[in-house]
Amino acid sequence: MLDLQKLASAFSLDGFVLLDQLWTADETTKIESELDRFIVDCVPGMAKTDKWFTNGPEGEIKNLGFLNRYDPYFEELSKHSLMQEIATALLGSKAIFTGHEYFSRPPHSDAIGPYHQDNGYFFYDPPEALAFWIPLDDVNEDNGGVAYAKGSHNAGTLPHEASGIRGFSQQIVDAENQLKGFPEVFGVLPRGGCAIHHCLTAHRSGSNITDRKRRAMVANYKTTSAKESPFLHDKLKRYLDELKKDSS
Repeated sequence: MLDLQKLASAFSLDGFVLLDQLWTADETTKIESELDRFIVDCVPGMAKTDKWFTNGPEGEIKNLGFLNRYDPYFEELSKHSLMQEIATALLGSKAIFTGHEYFSRPPHSDAIGPYHQDNGYFFYDPPEALAFWIPLDDVNEDNGGVAYAKGSHNAGTLPHEASGIRGFSQQIVDAENQLKGFPEVFGVLPRGGCAIHHCLTAHRSGSNITDRKRRAMVANYKTTSAKESPFLHDKLKRYLDELKKDSS
C-alpha cells in the first residue's frame, strides 16, 4: 500500500520519486503485447509529428506521441485509477491525463536525450504537471536510463533552445551552469516500476551501451488550472535572446 502523503512530500522536496512497482507483472506483459500490436497496426497511420525514428522512416522507432489518440486500448489505459490517484496526490489538485508517449533506446544506440524540462515544451502556467516514466525493461545508467537534477523544479522554467536532435527538439541553455547545485540522480528501475517527475524537473537520458533494450511508456498529467501560456513562451524567448546577445 502506497503512503501517498509520504510520496507527495518526497516529490515536493526532490521534484521526482521512484517506485519499484507501478504496474503488476501481468499488467506490464499485457501493455507490452498491446504496444507490439500498436506498432504494427497504428504507427503507419500516425501523423509525422507524432512519430520519430533513429534514421528516417526506415529506422527503428525512437519516440511515439499520443498513443491514446490512435488506439482505444491506450485511451482506456489513460483511466488507470492508481495513476490518477497518485498524480492527484502529488500535484495537490485534481489531475487530468493529457497523453501517452513511448520512448525506445535500442541496444548499442548512441542516441541521447539532452537536459530539458517538460515545461520547456508545454509552457504551462501555473506549472502544475508531471509525467510517469514506466520502463518495459530493467533500466540503469548503462542502457539509457533517465537522470534527474534533484531539486531543479525549484529553479522555475529555464530558457531552452533548439537541440538539433530529432524527437528531443529542446534543451536547457547552458545546462551545466543552470543546473549547478542540483545533484544528478539516475533512475535505476525494474520493469513495471516508474519514475514520476515534475514538469520543471530537469532530466536527461544517455546512450545505450548494452545488448539490452530500453523501452519506456510515459503518461502525462496536469491540473485543471495548468494552461499553455503564450506569455510564458514569449518571456522565455526574450530571455534566450538576451543570453545570446550577452554571449556575442
